[in-house]
Amino acid sequence: MFGSTVLDVGIGIVLVYLLLSIVVTSAKEGVATLLHNRGKFLSEGIEKLLNGQSPDAGNWLLRALTGPGWSGNTGLAAMFFRHPLILPLWTDGQKPSYIPAETFSKVLLDLLRRGEDAPLAPVPGAPPASAAVDMSSALKQIHAGLNRHESAGIRSSLVALLHAARFNPTGDAAELAKLEKQIETWFDHTMDQVSSSYKRHTQLICFLIAAVFTVTLDIDTIRICRQLSREATLRVALTEAAKSHLTQGLPKVPTPGEMDINKSLAEVANRAADLQNLGIPLGWSPRAWSIAWPPYANAGLIVSKLLGLMMTALAATLGAPFWFDMLNRFMSIRGVGKAPNEESKSPKKEEPPQ
Repeated sequence: MFGSTVLDVGIGIVLVYLLLSIVVTSAKEGVATLLHNRGKFLSEGIEKLLNGQSPDAGNWLLRALTGPGWSGNTGLAAMFFRHPLILPLWTDGQKPSYIPAETFSKVLLDLLRRGEDAPLAPVPGAPPASAAVDMSSALKQIHAGLNRHESAGIRSSLVALLHAARFNPTGDAAELAKLEKQIETWFDHTMDQVSSSYKRHTQLICFLIAAVFTVTLDIDTIRICRQLSREATLRVALTEAAKSHLTQGLPKVPTPGEMDINKSLAEVANRAADLQNLGIPLGWSPRAWSIAWPPYANAGLIVSKLLGLMMTALAATLGAPFWFDMLNRFMSIRGVGKAPNEESKSPKKEEPPQ
């Protein structure tokens, strides 16, 4: 009996964490869409990659909260984002949030071959620029373009790629393919670093969003645990709600091109309503404020409240997939069932001895 109660309390807490995590994730996607953070981080990464330096970081606190600024690209990076192969990737006047490695490689080699004074806008009906010269001339122009680059650091990086590819300026299309492959690998490694920076930024944003919702709704883990341990009816209701949410599954995570702030806000509102409909104790009351005052006389209650709120906010940053999997495990242990996506495993049949 005691074990069943503890398990049901755990199911209720995990369900609360799951719904709050979905709220936080949806709100984070809305913020990223509003601020175009993916495009900002990509633009900064390419600026550093091609020019050897990052744009002015500005105020560190503002950067931590809103991501890099939209400071204009310079030099080769500015030419890169104006290239005919990159312009179609812009969305609503905003720089792209994703660029394939193959596209980056082709654009960079084309820029090196053209030179800084060559026009980038294609002439309607004209053949591609790469077809205007023979392969040998193109390879020689690419090699010369490396030496023209104003940044010594990036020039040395590109020269190192030439050596790694054993580039021969008098070679054929195979030489160009080897160089493209090296540039793609170089780009992918740099984008891994950009992705790590973006993840750290989103983790901070998720915690701040979780803290705002936790404090606003007063989602106190310790308070909810106490309520669930006392009320069997509430535990049963949350167990049934957990079964329903496992059946529904997690909402689809939109790709960068599918981000829509209105959909994100609608998801936030729906999941916040689900939280409030669970019947758990939420919201601040005048009594809570009166108990907490004066602080020196109720230090224990204040510490308990702060600890409960902090536990909730930190748990929400672990992400909805983590809590969905945890809820599925709890429900499986309880014997209620498994999520529809989880296949049941039948025991192996032992072969009789020969």
